[in-house]
This record gives sequence, structure tokens and C-alpha cells, in this order.
Amino acid sequence: MKKLNLEEIDPDFLIADGADAIRNAFQDVFGEKTMVMCWAHMRRNVVKKIESMVKKSEQEDLVNDVESLQLAQDERIFIKASNLFVKKWSKKETNFIEYFQNEWLTTHNAWYEGENTLRERLPLSRFKVLAFEIVEKWSKCYERGLKKYNYKQTISLELWTTGYQWVKLNKSILSTECDNLVQYYIPAGDETKITNKFMCKHVVGMAIRLNHCKPPPAAKNVKIGEKRRRGRPSKSKKAEIHD
Repeated sequence: MKKLNLEEIDPDFLIADGADAIRNAFQDVFGEKTMVMCWAHMRRNVVKKIESMVKKSEQEDLVNDVESLQLAQDERIFIKASNLFVKKWSKKETNFIEYFQNEWLTTHNAWYEGENTLRERLPLSRFKVLAFEIVEKWSKCYERGLKKYNYKQTISLELWTTGYQWVKLNKSILSTECDNLVQYYIPAGDETKITNKFMCKHVVGMAIRLNHCKPPPAAKNVKIGEKRRRGRPSKSKKAEIHD
């Protein structure tokens, strides 16, 4: 890459077959990185061994168990499922299990899915249970401090205040109708200031004028032309009672 003046690459992992030459070359260039075994290559090799080492009546069940093992969501599940797999088949197919343990549970063992996936249609009740388990797992895997997303637009108190003050100016608004669409032409002039949330006081003000929303009481406490002071708005004082 350097000789060709191309941008250097820094892969996070390698997906390849079990060839030692590929793996050694990758490790020499990029260092200690995750190496994932290609499932297609792994399955092809295992099926060939099953056909040559396992009696025909057991072949289909054994292939199905290997495919189920590949669907493991994480390493913990894969290890437990592998132990059960070995326990089930070790007495029936000793030679194959010896090969499978050496080649696919020790030397090249990164061939399982590592993510939640469903490959068959489930009844709604069962799907609901599995979906909740998957979402719960993903939720717990999130890093802390990630950006929180809102399902609706958020408006700051300052924007509520300037929007409400603009409404009180009662400026004339032109509008045109086309089918079910109404376009409003607002005399904003040089006062337009769009925030990073694609909002401005005129958008908020029009929403108030059209009764699509109501400003909070605190937005009405500032006189027109004045700016809101920093900090929380002061609470209303209790009315004085004189005898």
C-alpha cells in the first residue's frame, strides 16, 4: 500500500478458510486480530468427513446438529452447546468426534454465528419470547454514554420563548393551498436562525398560531424584545395576604 501511495487499511478481523498461509500472512501484517472461519468452507469440509466416516443412517442428523451448533449467539453458548454435541455423538461416532474436536473445536473454532438469527417460522407466542430475549441482550451490550434518541422533536425553553414572542407580534402570513398541502410564507427577513434540529422561532410560532401546540407557562414570562436570562425561571411567589 505504501509503495503504491494508497491509503493504509486496518481491518478489525479476517474471514477466511483454514489455510495457515493466509492466517499467518494476515497476522504478520496486521498483528493479533480476530480470525473468523468461513462457515461455507467449514461446512463443506465437515460434510465430506461425515459422508466418509459416519454410517449413512446417522449422517443427516449429524449435519443438522452441526448446523444448529453454528447458530450459537456467543462464545458461552457455543462452548456449552459443543460439550453437549460431543457428549451426544462421542459414543456413536468416536472417530468423527475425535476429528471434529481437534479441527473445529480447538484449531479452528471461530465458525459460529455470534449473533441472534432465526431461520424458521415460529408461532407468534414463541417469537415474542425470543424477540424480547434478543432485544434485552442487545440492550445490555450497548456501551454507556451513547447518544439518546428521542421519538419526537424537543424544543428548548429559549426557543419556546422567542417563538411565543413572535406570535404576539401578530404579523401577516401569506399562504397558498394545493390539494391537501398548505404552504405558509413567513416574513422572517434576516431573523431566520435554523438550529441543528431544523427548528427556528418562526416554525415554533406557526405551530402555536395553528394550535398544534401550546407553549409552557415559563415561555410567557419574558417581555417582547427582551432575552431570557440564563438559568431556571424563577418560581411564582405566593400571594401576600394583608389583614
